[in-house]
Amino acid sequence: MRHPIWAILTVCLLLGGCDTLTALPIQVTPISVAQAYEAARVGCNRGHISQIDPPSLVEAHLIGSRQAQFLLTCPNAGCAVIPITPEPGEALVWWVSLEGRWQLVGGPLPIVTPAPTGYPPMPTSTPSYFHHCQTIVNATTGVSESEQLFGP
Repeated sequence: MRHPIWAILTVCLLLGGCDTLTALPIQVTPISVAQAYEAARVGCNRGHISQIDPPSLVEAHLIGSRQAQFLLTCPNAGCAVIPITPEPGEALVWWVSLEGRWQLVGGPLPIVTPAPTGYPPMPTSTPSYFHHCQTIVNATTGVSESEQLFGP
């Protein structure tokens, strides 16, 4: 069976040429939600962030990149995902929301209370943890492109 593009090109050549050829859209199968979760899990563990507890998947939506960028700014999943058809040419991405516990590596030191002479100093505050990570994963390549961590 011949591909339809050959029929279009043949007709154009026989009729004396075509001024413009319209590009046919290429259908790309997006990665699965399991692959998006794994990419998000890896993305939330960049060099300066350390995973303390394994994350769990809260939400994952296959949406346009503009809506995903908007959702990335919503703290603690405070915005609702509304299915919006992506604009023509807009990238299709997975917006993934994870719950877990992450810590900043190389962050500020805890406040220390002076100890009596001969005793080690005593920390009076615990390190801050992030409990929520939202990630945008490219639905074609499976690469985590943006992450946003939120506190307690």
